[in-house]
Amino acid sequence: MAEQPDAAGPADISIESNNPAEAKSLFITHFRTVARQRGWSALVSNEFELIVEEWLTNVIGYALDKVLDPFISLDLRVAHNEAVIQIADSGVPFDPLSRPDPDLTIAPEDRPIGGLGIFMVKKLSTEVNYERRNGRNVVTIRKNILTPALSQGEKWTGVI
Repeated sequence: MAEQPDAAGPADISIESNNPAEAKSLFITHFRTVARQRGWSALVSNEFELIVEEWLTNVIGYALDKVLDPFISLDLRVAHNEAVIQIADSGVPFDPLSRPDPDLTIAPEDRPIGGLGIFMVKKLSTEVNYERRNGRNVVTIRKNILTPALSQGEKWTGVI
């Protein structure tokens, strides 16, 4: 079962919408303001934005693609050294965490399509949880906001 965001305080950002693309754009705009106001490093802020961008792109493009009345909610809470975003959508049931990580030892042209975005989200996050609750996909993503997942001098060793 996915953990809930810290309910001790109000959400820094909370959006519910039947227009997922608009919600994504609005969330990213508000997120940039929150990150700047809280003094997040550019590296951490960029990693978090990449996580959100990748996840929401997949939700909009796959989970909600053929849903007649799409719904998405996004809640961001920041406490201490952690940001927690919870994304719920009315899309088709899909547990992205049940997929195996892609085999990066296989040449890119020989690799099956898909899975790299989920892999990237897991690598850039502290923790990712999924559950199906009340007819919705609910993903909770936690990220340390003090230390980037990829430090400045670190290089990606996998082939994407």
